[in-house]
Amino acid sequence: MLAKTPSRKDVYLAKLTVVGLCDVAIHGFAIIMTLILNYALPKFRLDLFKPYLYHQSLLTNVLTMTLVDILVTMFLVSILFLISCSITENAVVLAISLGVFFMGQIVPPGIQFLPQQYLHWLRWNPLNMMLLPLQYANYPVYHDMSHLSTLQLGVATAGYAIVFAVLGYQIFRRRHY
Repeated sequence: MLAKTPSRKDVYLAKLTVVGLCDVAIHGFAIIMTLILNYALPKFRLDLFKPYLYHQSLLTNVLTMTLVDILVTMFLVSILFLISCSITENAVVLAISLGVFFMGQIVPPGIQFLPQQYLHWLRWNPLNMMLLPLQYANYPVYHDMSHLSTLQLGVATAGYAIVFAVLGYQIFRRRHY
């Protein structure tokens, strides 16, 4: 791809765009299949307009959760792009990426046991942002782990995604293939 395109920025943005569009397409397909199955199986039919979580309809919650999932997926993709641009060995990239993913599930709950003086800053760590979908679905439990509101998590997740994507591009731009 680099041989045919004069701009590294175009290559990097094309990769991010393709992954992002695939993410949106997969989520769109999941929503369509959910709606089809909801109407195809009358025995298990759900009322999509009945109030559910946060006093919103089930359909609104499904669409909101889809947007939250897409945001967190793009956050993870930006981290993976940063790691893969930083390290040339594929096995090391895979090991670090898996480590980041699993640490994102382990570290945030442990933050609540730290002294309050550290909590103010550590609650903004990037691994905490992976709690966004869980917190949206079950606020009382995961708010105590993240120590951030769902809105704060969402804005920080978007911010980190942009920062990691820009850092990944800076490394990709300077790298020689």
